[in-house]
Amino acid sequence: MMFGFATLVIHSCFRTNHEDWTINDTSSYVDLSPLYGNSLEAQLKLRRQDGTGMLWNDVFSEDRLLFLPPISCALLVLFCRNHNFIAEKVLQINEKKLWSNPPPKEEKAKMKQDTEIFNIARLINAAHFAGIVFSDYLAAILGLSRDANPWSMDPFSEIRNEDHTLVERGAGNANSVEFNLLYRWHATLSEPDVTWLEGIFKSSFKGKPADRITVDDFKDVTETLKSYSAKDIKTWTFAGLKRGPDGKFSDDDIARICMEATAHPAGAFDAIALTRGDRFYTHDFTPSVYTSWGFKDCQRNPGNPGAGSVLGPLLLRTLPEHYPEDSVWTWFSMLTPETMRENLTRLGKNDKYSFDRPLPKTVVTPIEDPSAVLELTGRAGRGLKTTYATRAREIFDNGGYFSLLDDVRADMHRKAIQQAIFHNIEHTGTIARLIESKARALIHNKSFQLVKGGSRCVDIVKDVVNLAPIHWIADTLGLPLKTHDHVKGTIFEQQADQIFKDIYSYIFHEVDSSFVLNFRYIIKRHIAFMTRYIDPHVADTSGIIPSVTSIKDALLSLWIDRRGDSGRFYDSIVANGFSRTDVINDVLALAVLSTVELSHLLVHVINYYMEEVNKPQRDRITAAAFGDESVSAAELEGYVREAIRIDPVTVGVHRETTSAAFTRVSGQPLPNKEKVFLSLKKTMMNEEFYPDPHKVVLNRTKEQRLLLGDGTAKLLGEDYILDVGAHVLRAVFSLKNVRRAPGPSGQLRRYVQDCHGTPQWFYLDQKQKVSPWPTSMLLQYDI
Repeated sequence: MMFGFATLVIHSCFRTNHEDWTINDTSSYVDLSPLYGNSLEAQLKLRRQDGTGMLWNDVFSEDRLLFLPPISCALLVLFCRNHNFIAEKVLQINEKKLWSNPPPKEEKAKMKQDTEIFNIARLINAAHFAGIVFSDYLAAILGLSRDANPWSMDPFSEIRNEDHTLVERGAGNANSVEFNLLYRWHATLSEPDVTWLEGIFKSSFKGKPADRITVDDFKDVTETLKSYSAKDIKTWTFAGLKRGPDGKFSDDDIARICMEATAHPAGAFDAIALTRGDRFYTHDFTPSVYTSWGFKDCQRNPGNPGAGSVLGPLLLRTLPEHYPEDSVWTWFSMLTPETMRENLTRLGKNDKYSFDRPLPKTVVTPIEDPSAVLELTGRAGRGLKTTYATRAREIFDNGGYFSLLDDVRADMHRKAIQQAIFHNIEHTGTIARLIESKARALIHNKSFQLVKGGSRCVDIVKDVVNLAPIHWIADTLGLPLKTHDHVKGTIFEQQADQIFKDIYSYIFHEVDSSFVLNFRYIIKRHIAFMTRYIDPHVADTSGIIPSVTSIKDALLSLWIDRRGDSGRFYDSIVANGFSRTDVINDVLALAVLSTVELSHLLVHVINYYMEEVNKPQRDRITAAAFGDESVSAAELEGYVREAIRIDPVTVGVHRETTSAAFTRVSGQPLPNKEKVFLSLKKTMMNEEFYPDPHKVVLNRTKEQRLLLGDGTAKLLGEDYILDVGAHVLRAVFSLKNVRRAPGPSGQLRRYVQDCHGTPQWFYLDQKQKVSPWPTSMLLQYDI
């Protein structure tokens, strides 16, 4: 693998002009020119030119690589895919709101947009390439990977000469003749490469022995090969691979080539300076040029499982079904797995990685047929199991509600939690009123006066809707939240919110594979932190003497906790006879599922009714908030229900078929252990099953039910969401002349991303960092 990548570096640096051997046709920068070419003419052959900035599937410009071992071409295919991923993301986010999606139809405007997006995506992709040079490639050469050492050379920092003058940056560069002659890795081959090369010679020269090949023979074969490379690049192939109808190579084939390159070492044994002269890696390496998302995307993470590997995240992004997040094949792909097993064992880190050659994962099959989704989310889905419990068991000690999501025993824990939280009362009105009261108090405490006029402003997402359920559950569970009224608390509001969001995301969201291992460690620390506050309650209620550490950690919390009604809750949940670990995990499950998803849903509801097109419904909600008794509680709950249906948070759920092979879709049985994604959003917006799907219809039938997924609704019920939602709407729309703040601050900063064929919202914070959670939306109101 290392020498295959080295070949890309070589061909980025050198391309001798065939007419004048003193001329180098490349830029001599580490700019990924083997993918993008060295001229506008070559570049345009790669581009779709459709306004998206994307390349044709699995294409590259460097024809010389077609006649070298296949790993170099396979790596270029991955960089092509990475370019398209980046271009798609840049257009989706549309940071400066310069482009339209779908692209404009007018040719000039379309090409302007296409060129802008293409160039940004190229810069980001080339930065990934350069990052691999500084991390994986350099670490393999210097032996840093053997010690899992995250050190990396930083050629872009300021360097001073002996007289203290600065060494220039971004001022261009040139290759020396000596470097051109010495920096060649073509002859460094593995045994499979030798076999491949011998096969190429045999087929090209029709079996003629090497010692009998003449100069004329070589010229004839060269002309034949040149004629092949003159074909449409969308038809190029290598290593006998075939393209599919979409022009892409099989993931299986590309992964096989990459893994074989990792498995087989080369038989024998630095370009860094070329990057220092490139202004796009120095002066112009800024969020303004790369976009905020792109600038962050190509940053090296020294703390990742590959000790700063950049190639590992690229493999996870472009071949997600073939490279696991915990494999040395992913994170140390330039060294053999056997070598890394020895090194990681020596370092005492071998238990964190898998070493066996990865097998392809089961591809997720999206199910969008509304009748099938409605059946499989009902009783007919008993042949399916949720996949979320597996993730939960990775972070929780065995036991408790989350760990049993795919087990019938979860029902016992669900009933115990509901009994403890609702106190055998069948409605949720008490809780809804408490959360409404918390929301009103937060609006009062978190609002700020504008400089001019009689208006105030509040971040309804960050400071109100995200925190109101957190305040309520902290009182209920005896958690010492540091608030306006309880300044001696030891858990900050935003800290608790982030902890619960992280736990929820790890279980229910599709977390970036390159972050999973580190994220798991963070989650376990979160759980340990919260357990310190929950455990003394459980131990106290159970009559168990807590450990000295537990007493020490929770002394302050016990002094503060007793302000709430937590005693009755713990008495109830402990009385079920579950183990101490089970009870603690059940309390954490309640803390997570009663708060962050609910807040997310309510943000969508408020945002929906702030749109001018929904003013008639907003007027009814406002009337109710100001005491109009003609608007019933059921009508308010109907508005909440319809906003969630039209703009859901959970757009689909993952399932896996079990050995009970009676799960059918459109009359056909699903294979055993098939992974499927049930599109809830597309089902609820289907006109046949949900008439007038884009309209708010308050009298929908029971068959046109809300599909809410496996989180809050499954534990606490739909009524909890609707009742709390109606009360929070009263709190928000009781504000006089409530309206969006002007400009972007009054909008949810979000963009649509594909999730197994179903559109899903992702959000941006003030620094344009991508998040699965809404981050901010300012509202103004009159005093």
